[in-house]
Amino acid sequence: MRRSPASHRHRASGGYTLLEVMLAVSVLIILSTVASGPIMRTWRDQRLAESTENVRGLLAGTRIRAVDNDQTWQFRYEPGGTHYVRVPLAATESENDEASNRSGQQSGTLPDGITFETTDTGSAPPLDPKLLNGLTDSQELSSASWATPILFYSDGTATQTLFTIVDQYGGSREVLVRDLTGAVTSRRSTSVQAGL
Repeated sequence: MRRSPASHRHRASGGYTLLEVMLAVSVLIILSTVASGPIMRTWRDQRLAESTENVRGLLAGTRIRAVDNDQTWQFRYEPGGTHYVRVPLAATESENDEASNRSGQQSGTLPDGITFETTDTGSAPPLDPKLLNGLTDSQELSSASWATPILFYSDGTATQTLFTIVDQYGGSREVLVRDLTGAVTSRRSTSVQAGL
């Protein structure tokens, strides 16, 4: 028996077979699996770079505050933790100075999965609780264990410091504070660069 041309046309325009759909889905799954690795790595690197840049910007702002206020300011971070804080080196008695200091105080935390590396070996003095007055998380900050303070002086100089910010996937970035200029830079960790 011969098929009519009309029935042949109907079959050709009827759609895809189950095998064709399964093959297309399989190809899409393979392609997305191959592409997800580099995309996730780029996303993690970007997230770590943004966190490091936020810390670098706060450090640079601490230098500016020290110069503008003609007063020594400090930046502290929590080794192995996520907290950081910018406060004056010493509490002042004058109400005008105290109001100025409170306007410059700043604290924050790194995003989940990103921490300050625990390489600081100095024994840091605790933060004076008076310096934390006015910060919303002052109670939590007063119980934190802090690294040696990074000091910014009124002449624009600072204490030479190098510390590392790491993520849970093994990525790391360094933050460098220069002593003579107080300049603050960030870069990929040298151990990561050597491996690239």
